[in-house]
Amino acid sequence: MTLGTPVLIQYATDESASVRQAAVYGLGVLAQHAGAAFTDEQCRRACAALVAVVTAPTARDDDSESASDNAISALGKMMLHRADVLAASPSILDTWLSYLPLRADMDEAVIVHAQLCSLVERHGAALLGAHGERAPTLVRALVNVLTSPELSDQQTRQRATALLHAMRAQPAASAALAQLQLSEHESARLNAALSG
Repeated sequence: MTLGTPVLIQYATDESASVRQAAVYGLGVLAQHAGAAFTDEQCRRACAALVAVVTAPTARDDDSESASDNAISALGKMMLHRADVLAASPSILDTWLSYLPLRADMDEAVIVHAQLCSLVERHGAALLGAHGERAPTLVRALVNVLTSPELSDQQTRQRATALLHAMRAQPAASAALAQLQLSEHESARLNAALSG
């Protein structure tokens, strides 16, 4: 057992945004580096706390948004470094995707959008859902990476471009891409990325 984990879980939903931000950041570090010392039960409880943070009615309020962005990053680390998280609770992916793009903490935005690419690379078409139900959300998230350079680094944008090219072979993803409502600026950026 990681000794500080119960404290981090407790304070992940604290009323103070700065306390929440520190606690959820710590949970992400545990997911990434603690290995088996971060037990399945602790991981389950941590995921529940993180979901509570990002689904709170005030999650996107100015004083809460950085803590919420850090919670999304921590959930991404849970999904990447704890293979059982996605299998045990696919709804975590839906919660995570629905929050994208990050808008307050640009450092975490770069990390989270790289996580997005890693999850799609690792799980491929399975992330789209049994009937392609996640295709619109996934495609929109990848397009956001390409059309908003402040959300990612050059390597992540290259990965997102490659993933969108590959996803066009999936009927649900191809349809989602065709149906996107984009501004003229976004459309030009997307076309430039996909044609280059």
